[in-house]
Amino acid sequence: MLNGALIGAGNIARNGHLPAYLDSEAVRSLLKITSVADLCPENLALVARALPGVRTYASPEALFDAEAPDFVDICAPPFAHRDLIERAIDAGCHVICEKPLTTDLSDALAIRSLVSRRGRVLFPCHQYHYAPQWQAMRHALDSGEIGPVELGLLTVQRTGANPGNSAWNPTWRTDGRLAGGGILVDHGTHLFYQLQSVFGRPREIACRTERRLPGCGVDDTTTVYLRYGARTVRIYLTWASRSRFSSHRYVGSRGEIVCMDDRITVRTNTGEREIPFAEGLSQGSAHSEWFAPLLVEFADRVIARDFRTDRLDEAVDVAAYISLAYASASQGGRPMAWHDPVVEVPEYAYAAAGD
Repeated sequence: MLNGALIGAGNIARNGHLPAYLDSEAVRSLLKITSVADLCPENLALVARALPGVRTYASPEALFDAEAPDFVDICAPPFAHRDLIERAIDAGCHVICEKPLTTDLSDALAIRSLVSRRGRVLFPCHQYHYAPQWQAMRHALDSGEIGPVELGLLTVQRTGANPGNSAWNPTWRTDGRLAGGGILVDHGTHLFYQLQSVFGRPREIACRTERRLPGCGVDDTTTVYLRYGARTVRIYLTWASRSRFSSHRYVGSRGEIVCMDDRITVRTNTGEREIPFAEGLSQGSAHSEWFAPLLVEFADRVIARDFRTDRLDEAVDVAAYISLAYASASQGGRPMAWHDPVVEVPEYAYAAAGD
């Protein structure tokens, strides 16, 4: 059994992570949260109610002074990730960290270097790999039944940014200093690593950002084009919609795969089939059931002392997508060539996030 510390006890910690630790038998057999740190007494009290006997601390520093956890689960906003990861690694901990690992590529590369030197496991919370709709779409794409994909169209519509924790800062997602960007960071992160798992890295990225909502300090609407040679994928994200909706469409030479929130339709030259789901992709935001397989994989790696950096490298790539997309947006949407961020550190690694 690995004992862990929860760093940050806000909405995603209590609604996404904690249910996976408590409700999944597989996770309970491997991982246990024994301590928690948060700046807000209200959040600590709520976690203590859900986890009787958990030790609570008013800051990460106080926790690390008193505890020696096997791992930490970081559920703080992006601005705090690098500092908390470095503190955890210095304390000898393995790390799970909420997405994105960072919004700045240079920070991501510094984290990768530290983790590699210290021989620790670091997993980003890329739990959308385990979304049932995505797994079904990926199986259909990998099967080749629609032929080589020529076009992808992905849409995420929301009626606003998800509110942050009321005991701390409910609007942190629209504050660039805390979030590191807007909807591109909040929703684009998941789509970037999902697409990369099927299509690999793009050859170039072009991005345009908008601020449609009054008073929004970050991009609330973003259009991204990822080009993979002859294949193009367009991502459209907005917090300025009147309705909540998510869709994927992949067009191949012999058909198409369309996910309309809670239903996938596969159309080919030989017919059509549908795959229904109990919930839509846009239903809720925590998706606690998607965390359990991620936590089990993390625990297995720690126990086996498997220090492969594939998950960490994926998070570094996500930071490169974010940095490169914002660099393109700052130049009016000019296409930007992809560079392997580990092999060659491009200039945009040091560009400020946001538009």
